[in-house]
Amino acid sequence: MRQYTAAILTTFITLLFTSCGFSSSSQQIKQTTIVGAAVDDYIIGGNISIYNLFGKQLTSECSTKDFGYFSCQIANIREDEKLILVVSGGEINQTPFNGSLAALTQANNSIIISPLTSKLIAQVLQKDLIVDTDNNLSYIEGELVITPQDAATILQNITTLFQAQNNLPTLHLLQTKEASLINEQANRVMQLLDKNISLVNSVDIANKNFRVHIIHINDTHSHLDSIPMAIYLQNEKTYVNAGGYAKIAHFMKDQKRLDSHTFTLLAGDALQGTLYYTLFNGTADIQTLNCMNLDAMTIGNHEFDDGANNFANYFALKANFPILSDDINTSNNPTLKDIIQAYIIKKIDDEQIAIVGDTIDSSLISNPGPTIEFQNYLNSAKVSVTKLKDEGINKIIFLTHLGYDVDKFLAQQVEDIDLIVGGHSHTLLGDFSNLGLNSKGPYPTIVKHENTQTLIVTAWKWGMVVGDLTVIFDQNGTISSYNAEPLILIDDIFFQKNQDGDVVEVNETKKEQLQNLVQKTSNIKIESQDDSVVSIIAHYKPEVDKLLIQTIAQAATDLLNVRLPGVPDPDSGVILPHGSMISAHIALSMYEKAKKIGTCDFALQNAGGARISIPQGDITIGEVYTLLPFGNTLVTLQMSGVSIKNMLENAIERSLITKEHTGSFPYLAGAKITIDLSKSQGERIVSFLLQNSNGEWIDFNETQTYNIATNAYIANGGDYYLEMQEAASNKIDTGYIDAEIFIEYAKEKQVLYPIDEDKEPVTIQNY
Repeated sequence: MRQYTAAILTTFITLLFTSCGFSSSSQQIKQTTIVGAAVDDYIIGGNISIYNLFGKQLTSECSTKDFGYFSCQIANIREDEKLILVVSGGEINQTPFNGSLAALTQANNSIIISPLTSKLIAQVLQKDLIVDTDNNLSYIEGELVITPQDAATILQNITTLFQAQNNLPTLHLLQTKEASLINEQANRVMQLLDKNISLVNSVDIANKNFRVHIIHINDTHSHLDSIPMAIYLQNEKTYVNAGGYAKIAHFMKDQKRLDSHTFTLLAGDALQGTLYYTLFNGTADIQTLNCMNLDAMTIGNHEFDDGANNFANYFALKANFPILSDDINTSNNPTLKDIIQAYIIKKIDDEQIAIVGDTIDSSLISNPGPTIEFQNYLNSAKVSVTKLKDEGINKIIFLTHLGYDVDKFLAQQVEDIDLIVGGHSHTLLGDFSNLGLNSKGPYPTIVKHENTQTLIVTAWKWGMVVGDLTVIFDQNGTISSYNAEPLILIDDIFFQKNQDGDVVEVNETKKEQLQNLVQKTSNIKIESQDDSVVSIIAHYKPEVDKLLIQTIAQAATDLLNVRLPGVPDPDSGVILPHGSMISAHIALSMYEKAKKIGTCDFALQNAGGARISIPQGDITIGEVYTLLPFGNTLVTLQMSGVSIKNMLENAIERSLITKEHTGSFPYLAGAKITIDLSKSQGERIVSFLLQNSNGEWIDFNETQTYNIATNAYIANGGDYYLEMQEAASNKIDTGYIDAEIFIEYAKEKQVLYPIDEDKEPVTIQNY
């Protein structure tokens, strides 16, 4: 009776398809290629069987290759025909695979067949799915053969199946047939299962879930070019070129090409920080950003550094993406009032998702001018959320430029925000310890509420990390699960130190080893470049290079650089009793900049941050970038007097006394210390004076709290300044680049002389 009923149903379905035009000859194609990958771990040599929705087997003469990849030729199907794919047998890690995996696809797409898709098929067919947590595998036992009755059952549930498959924790149905992208996505699915194979148990066809994929960057600060950075690969220090708008654009476009559920977001401070902005006021930035297919950007404080009209005319008017901020009133600015929106509503598969902008008040740290009014960000957020909920929207993403700590506070205060994609604080989140990088927290950071949770993500700075987060919303609009993997995009060129200590490009054998290692590592990726962005940058690059040789000031005499006081300059042999002449100027440039934008008692520069001496004569922009090559930003913070004293004593011990870390020796501005080498550790600073607003030198008080300006490297514990990392409060990364600050300082001074003797930051007694 059951077989008879199934046969009637199959006949009925055949008639239905014919009457609705599904068998139209105009849609028939002679031959096509069905492509994808089979992943439990990678299944190699597995047999691929392809069935139509009537249970007819179209091919069984196809098998999986490296990465589980398959490419199967079949004939006489429609371009959009839905198909059932089964992989059976083969090997996993050279061990026979005796199970099956299954999935649905369309002829014009590609598919990742995995235990997650198989769970859905198994549920519909009422077959058992084995979840072997000991061996980290999950599969349908034995060889799965799709009968006409099975196909009819799948067809009955086809809409629900496709919807459930499309909302798995990571993308399976891909809108591409490009082998490299299929292999890359197969790798991502496999890594997800490696981390948590029991995730398969949570897959349920009855769940009315909805998946959103977020790719995001923040605080790119005009870093159109790639940035050299040091990482560790298999415990070897390796130098790579990370980020760069051409790679980011290529990655974002690929993700959107793969997945229609992808949003690409920029969380502010696109501008200010390199010569591309200095020369072109934002034009180079917006032309390249327009190639990224961004869905939205929020405003950062540095967007207003040269005034609201500069931002409007050179950037905002030319943007092909929405610019958001719900706490900025632009009604008095005739240009921006028609551009800046509080939020936008995106629609995917009949689901509405709101993206709301929220920006830090930059009236005191930038130059927005009188036509821009900042409102309370928290009140504005509450108003936006209330409006959206009244409109029936229950999926709310905030795109903020507030800083990591403020984002956490916002999440605590406004429970109905599902996700915060943030910027401003240049915070690295996620586990990058395998690459030798230390993060400040998990990616995502989760703020729990009574019945819901808010996820918080941010992506470091300068495009060196691209955030990548998939969230699953349940039918109530609450995030029920997520898949997170921020990653570093790099070129395919690697540098390491040779036996002489010189940094050189690795040979071809080593390069291939490192490329293979990167391919197997989930949080770093060798990425191609977008040709259109490469072309735009090439147009502006000659002017940037020309500016590097521009003279900005004069050095009255050689401004020598040594790390420690009393050490001779290696070239001239001159002994410098007060240490580096140029580091004192770097500290002074930070001190004066910090006072312009806020309050600063003194500045601190580490000896290792200055890389060269400045010879007498012309000072060029290129020399400044060689002097300060790391692109450190200016950070302001507060510390107690006792913590400061302890911090400096420890820095003196490890740099000047033991000489284990000479780069940490402190050079000050607005303050000066006298060090007595005959004293014991903790007692060597015998004089510590600060200069007040009247120019008078007053005693440092350990019971007071002081405002310090320094570079981001030190502020985050670099050169073993752990006290600053742990004891500092009100830490603000201003986003101003140290080289740019020094250029501004040198232009104002016009001629740089050695620091006056009575202002020398360091004096040593009892050598």
